[in-house]
Formats: sequence, structure tokens, C-alpha cells
Amino acid sequence: MATVSTAAVRLTELVKRYSSTIAEELGISYQASKILFYLFEQRVHQNNPDHSAYDIYKGLLSQAKSRLPLFPKGEQITEKNVEKAIGDLFACDLVRRSSGKRKRKASGRPAKYLYALKNSQDIMKVIERRMREKKRNIFEVFVSLSEIEEAAGLGQLKEVL
Repeated sequence: MATVSTAAVRLTELVKRYSSTIAEELGISYQASKILFYLFEQRVHQNNPDHSAYDIYKGLLSQAKSRLPLFPKGEQITEKNVEKAIGDLFACDLVRRSSGKRKRKASGRPAKYLYALKNSQDIMKVIERRMREKKRNIFEVFVSLSEIEEAAGLGQLKEVL
């Protein structure tokens, strides 16, 4: 009987614990967070960083049937959902996209693009930049509201209280 690596079990636990949090905090779909973890697993454990959207779709389907699935049961996996989720990850600057000009192992239409997850350090920098921008935008709103309060004479109440 084959044994499951400690790293695979750890990654599965991380997915169960954090995939919803990642989706919520980054503003991506749950499917996109699953793809993020799938691409990480492929890059780190399989030493296979580049994937077409169709390869990712097939991999997610295969993963769902595994004895130790990487993801809990969730929304249905379709090519359309996977392509949209990959687009979300690309728009968030979490994956790299390159031209799909590579030799294929099997016959068929070559991939238009290949996607690769950025390394964890680069992703953390992207997230940090996005959070700083979000904080700055929110503060701008409240600075403007504060100016309106002061113009209405409400800013003085704060000083009195």
C-alpha cells in the first residue's frame, strides 16, 4: 500500500483551513483559490509549473477522485469555471501567463496560454501592495467625510467631547 507524504497531508490541511479565507480576502472565487493551491502542489511536489487551462481542468477532476483529495467537495468543476478562475488569478497578478508554444505529449490543439503560479514570496508582495492600496483608498474616503463633517461644524463636537 502506498503511503501519503507528510507534505501532501499538510497541504491538504492548509487547503481545508485557508482556501475560503484566501478567496474572501483576495476577492477571488473559491474555485480560483482551489486552483492556486493545485498549481502550488504541481509546482512544488510534481516539479511541473506550467499548465494550460485544460490541463488544470483535468488535474482538478483527477484530484477530486483521489483517495486524498486536495480539496473538499464543492462547486462543480467545469472547463468554463476553471477558465474564469484562472482569469481571476491572472487579473490579481498571482499567476504568470506565457504563450503556449511548447511541444505537446499528446495530439490535439496546442494550448493558447500556459499558466504558472508565482512563488510564495512574490505573491506575498502582491498581496501586501494590494492591501496598502485598499487601506489608502478607505482612508481617503474617511478623510473626505471628515472634511465634510468639519465644514458642517461637526468637527468641533469631537474636540468638545
